[in-house]
Amino acid sequence: MASLAGKLRQLNLRLQNNCSPERGYGEALVRAIADMDTRIEAEALKCLGDLYLERGKRTKSEDDFDKAAAMYTACIMRCADTDITEAISDRLRYMGKIKGTFLRKASLVGSTERSESQIKTSNRPVSENNTLRVTEICQEVDAAVRRTSTSVRSLRQRYAQVLVDAVSNRDPYLEVEVLKTLGDSYLVEGKSCTEVSKLSKAFAFYYAALTKCSTPCDRQTLLHRVRYTEKVREFVRKRLARRRISRPGGEKQAVRKNTKPDVKQDSNTDVWR
Repeated sequence: MASLAGKLRQLNLRLQNNCSPERGYGEALVRAIADMDTRIEAEALKCLGDLYLERGKRTKSEDDFDKAAAMYTACIMRCADTDITEAISDRLRYMGKIKGTFLRKASLVGSTERSESQIKTSNRPVSENNTLRVTEICQEVDAAVRRTSTSVRSLRQRYAQVLVDAVSNRDPYLEVEVLKTLGDSYLVEGKSCTEVSKLSKAFAFYYAALTKCSTPCDRQTLLHRVRYTEKVREFVRKRLARRRISRPGGEKQAVRKNTKPDVKQDSNTDVWR
């Protein structure tokens, strides 16, 4: 397994080739979730928080400070390293003081003594029907991408941006829906080409959505998808293993792609082992 320092170097190299740091960190965040790499996920969130903090200092915009606070808070929730969480908590306190100073100078609300728990989250969505709202957002994203490209990569890149928006606006409903949609994308691709790595990514996105979901009905749906994806993944692994040993002499046999696994979605099947 690559070291954290090596992964951070790879992240920086990718960002050098990306015209937008926000987009680059968003794509890094999605890759980290797909790989179930919580360290890089936390690092991407921290970097996004730093990005919004610096932007807020330039623009003196309350919205940018709120986004920075949301990213730092999400980073703390995902990080298990106490030293890093303490450093992020210090950033939150520092940001709260800067935000209060700017708002006071602009004759708006605020105080230099406000803590991170008191930071206003003006972007927090309020909706009576969050399911309908996030469904419409995702439909708009799908339609917008289809107008310009049919590439699955383009669709995933756009959803990476939507995921950043969801986290920065403290919108857990949209965050869960985006993760579920990305999981669906990899599940379809993994089944069509019988590729274990794609199915593993689908599992990771569904699992991430499940850990963030608070709606009982949606949790049940996500739990079913997690179990089904794991069942398909194990089926594909066994099929590939049989093909490798099927030829005389133990020679590896070429794996034929585009063969869909015949696995039925049975919500009563428990694949946990």
